[in-house]
Amino acid sequence: MFHKGSPSKKNILHKYYLNEKKRKVKLFNKKKDTVLIFLSTYCVRCLNILPELNKLESIPGTSIIIFSDGDHYDNQDIKKVFSIKFHLISVSETQLEEEIDVTVHPFFALVNKEGEIYYKNELKSIEDITQQLLVH
Repeated sequence: MFHKGSPSKKNILHKYYLNEKKRKVKLFNKKKDTVLIFLSTYCVRCLNILPELNKLESIPGTSIIIFSDGDHYDNQDIKKVFSIKFHLISVSETQLEEEIDVTVHPFFALVNKEGEIYYKNELKSIEDITQQLLVH
């Protein structure tokens, strides 16, 4: 479900966001494909996916960044409780909708080494991500 000409290409990929430790994180890596995962702390399906996210660490050649509508304290707790090893970035619902064009949770987007979003869709299971990475 790629949306050609998505405004998120220019608005978000070259921006820096603050992770759970309030350090700057750039959203794409020129050496790896990047998986952007969007979660809500109010979404039961999102919370159910959290324990599965570390499985993505075993995918070579990818960088994983998770967005959450929780504040940086919530994200620190999420990282600790679920042993999340990836950057966790706080964004508001407004930012998710306006900057990133995300209106459903959980959601994911795949970004190539050139910084272009080549796939995005609702996230139903971790296999949704792994299957799309294998196709690409």
